[in-house]
Amino acid sequence: MGWIVHFLNARGAFSLTEAGLRAAIEEARILLEARSTPKALDVIVKASTHPARYPFSVGGACYEPGCIELTVDFSRNPAPDAVREEVLRTLCHEYHHAIRWDGPGYGDTLGEALVSEGLAQVFVHEVMQCLPEPWEIMPPDLDVRTTCKRAYDGFDDPDYAHDEWFFGSGSLPNWTGYALGKALVDRHLQTVCRKTALDMALEPAAIFRETMRVLAEDR
Repeated sequence: MGWIVHFLNARGAFSLTEAGLRAAIEEARILLEARSTPKALDVIVKASTHPARYPFSVGGACYEPGCIELTVDFSRNPAPDAVREEVLRTLCHEYHHAIRWDGPGYGDTLGEALVSEGLAQVFVHEVMQCLPEPWEIMPPDLDVRTTCKRAYDGFDDPDYAHDEWFFGSGSLPNWTGYALGKALVDRHLQTVCRKTALDMALEPAAIFRETMRVLAEDR
């Protein structure tokens, strides 16, 4: 049990920064294991080959059980304190995905993706005192009611366009899925079950479907 951290550093990308990043990762591990059952995880750290999501320099992913990936973009010369906070926030988000992977998984349908991302983002704020991140703020030009209705109708769709919902590749603004997922989980936790995102980490997405219908009707 524990975290094994792997730096992809054969070409020296982390020669000057590995110690600081390791310290931030260890800080995150202690913080997270104090709140939940410790998990055995591999944490892979690599230098980004393309710019991270502005204005941040650290990105993350959890595509499978037991493994979190961190990517660090040094192109904007980020300050060490900023990188530390980004590592903490990113690992909080991805850690919730790692918990969920050991239960229902991330999921294959639109509803499952919305719930997985929403739970992870709410979890960040349960663990840390931090400002909202850009992708959890509803895009100002989004027709929220219509989008909620579309999400409710397609909740069980395994053929949904992930890049359109989450990365703005189609008709929806960038990060719509992240913001909508967080709004969905916030509403459900506040009005339906009065639990935390950690409490709900292993619950099926289907129990959130009715809350999506409510969102579609009241906005």
